[in-house]
Amino acid sequence: MKREIRMNAEDIRKLMPKTADEIVDEIVENCAKLAMEGKEKLTTGNYDFGAKYKLTEKQEEIIEKLRERGFNASQRVECNQLFVRTYLWVSWAKEK
Repeated sequence: MKREIRMNAEDIRKLMPKTADEIVDEIVENCAKLAMEGKEKLTTGNYDFGAKYKLTEKQEEIIEKLRERGFNASQRVECNQLFVRTYLWVSWAKEK
């Protein structure tokens, strides 16, 4: 039996890759939620920041746009004997 898929144009648009600006907006929204909990940083492997050591042009653009908005942002790499972990690190803490 064939399953009928009921998707509309909006559903399909949500499947499209996001622009760097859309990703930055999402990251900033997540930062705001964390700030309301009293936190001063966000770490995430989303947006392929946890996939590779070398940044893509889009990831570099995301980091630059976050910095333009006043955030400290960078890709962080943690290594141990078993694995390498890469992630996006974003902070809004005041520098001391």
